[in-house]
Amino acid sequence: MDQHRHPVSPVDVTWLHMDSETNPMVITAMLGLDGPVQPAALDELVARITAFPRFRQRIVSSGLGASWEDDPRFDPLLHVHRVALPSPGGAVALAELVSDVMSSPLDHTRPLWQLHVIEGVEPPVGHGVALLARVHHALGDGFALVRMLLSLVGLDTLLPDVGLPPPPPAAHLGDLAVRAAKGVVALGRLLVAPYDESTPLTGPQSRGKRIAWSSAIPLARVKDIARAAGAKTNDVLMASVTGAVRTYLLRHGGLHEGLELHAIVPVLLRGKTDDPALGNHFGFVLPALPVTTTSPIDRVHAMKRTMDAVKASAEASVSFGIVGAEGFAGVTIERFLADWYTRKGSLLVTNVAGPPLPIELAGRVVESIAVFPPTAGRVSLGVSLLSYAGAVRMAVTSDVALMPSPEWITTAFEEDLVELGKACLSGGS
Repeated sequence: MDQHRHPVSPVDVTWLHMDSETNPMVITAMLGLDGPVQPAALDELVARITAFPRFRQRIVSSGLGASWEDDPRFDPLLHVHRVALPSPGGAVALAELVSDVMSSPLDHTRPLWQLHVIEGVEPPVGHGVALLARVHHALGDGFALVRMLLSLVGLDTLLPDVGLPPPPPAAHLGDLAVRAAKGVVALGRLLVAPYDESTPLTGPQSRGKRIAWSSAIPLARVKDIARAAGAKTNDVLMASVTGAVRTYLLRHGGLHEGLELHAIVPVLLRGKTDDPALGNHFGFVLPALPVTTTSPIDRVHAMKRTMDAVKASAEASVSFGIVGAEGFAGVTIERFLADWYTRKGSLLVTNVAGPPLPIELAGRVVESIAVFPPTAGRVSLGVSLLSYAGAVRMAVTSDVALMPSPEWITTAFEEDLVELGKACLSGGS
């Protein structure tokens, strides 16, 4: 095979075809820096990024499928943009600018990424400059992109072993039978799972996106809450996401007794890797969110039971197989299946462990990181939880037609964590 041409995996093809006018499949990361970026330092950063083959390649479709091929006209300068926030700048202007950029698709005739250098950024996001990186999901998932970020700054040794470990080799036919049975049960549950009912979170979508991000929340405090509640850190974060959704529905007339809502949650299916091809290696689970539960601590306990159950099942592996099978189907079938699956959830929630220590990019210390996930099909609300340098931050993507002010979610999330701290930790908040 031509060394400059590689087939696109079925899973990555699915993410490529999942692009729509209302939901471009683009992961967006905003990194606030501690000062201005010098041209030479930016050039060096771009050179490191484009050392990864996928950032010099475009996807070419043919009757035999799709392949990654070197772009003969590749020019990194076409992917890098400098922009200044309008005066007086600040968080509102930054959110508006990022929202406008995210509302536009990438050019599929070129390598599927952009880097925006935004000047005029104010604390607490950064001191002067933010880097806005946009990468199509076909290149890789959020876990792969974090690994890439760590390798860019020479911190490969800090790559965490995350995700569901692969099962040990089967000792006998009985083990194989048990695994097959778990897969059949998980598939059956997925097939018969009902659609989530309509709420203010769902409805007709537009092409406009809006974003918001929370303050940096000390990760140690979240872990303290988790220990006091007898839960995991992710259980606490998911419970507070649920609390934020509950608050939003209460304020917008969408909460009633018996309401059942689910989140679509990506789960990594392999541990650390240095694969330069990046790619997507996760499945989905559909945990129920206890939105009708009044007590924050009761929501943590309910979330723990739910997450323990779905992670012990084969649901993530089965959904990964479904996504891979979609890659062999036509675009129409792929979008039908995406719509079918996303109707079973009301929001996307992703939780990724970022760099545990402060890092430097383009000669500057990265002061903050926020990742805005894309949404697909019926889902219009995307939530990401990313830890960085001892803190965790929520970032939200919403459709302007359904949620023009996503800061409602980030504010309610922070308030819920405060209430959890009061309930679980001695000495109050």
